[in-house]
Amino acid sequence: MCDSVGIFKQKKKVKMIIMPEGIGKIGLSTDHAKALIINTKSSYEEIGEMLEIALRLSKNKKVLESENPKEQMWSIASGYATYGKFSKEYNHISLDLENDVYKLSLWKKDGFGYSGFKDENDNEVEYILKKEETSFEDLAKKIMEMFEYKEKYDEI
Repeated sequence: MCDSVGIFKQKKKVKMIIMPEGIGKIGLSTDHAKALIINTKSSYEEIGEMLEIALRLSKNKKVLESENPKEQMWSIASGYATYGKFSKEYNHISLDLENDVYKLSLWKKDGFGYSGFKDENDNEVEYILKKEETSFEDLAKKIMEMFEYKEKYDEI
């Protein structure tokens, strides 16, 4: 089973939303009703902590109230409303953990939702990192680099 997290960052702003994904009542993957909010000016260590929490929550069918006072939880009305708003105002990276391998994928706005983002050489922007060689701090750093790359690419 794959643990998945959607990471959304406001374009050219400092708010980042980390949304755990879980399995819904009928067995399909679905976003949780709550997400973690963090300031992108936070340290890589703090962002990494939020990624760790979100991956842990993605294993649950339902996100319960925060056990950690550092966690800021934000209610989300519905998945459809979420993606409609986020696709206009936010860049998106998906983080998947499967078989002790992290896969980071950068996405671009495509109509109402997202599709895979391709660089100037027409290659999808994805990174594969081994879990045992990657700290959550390293993961946070790579994610922030990907967001910066996308914002610079959009300026061209």
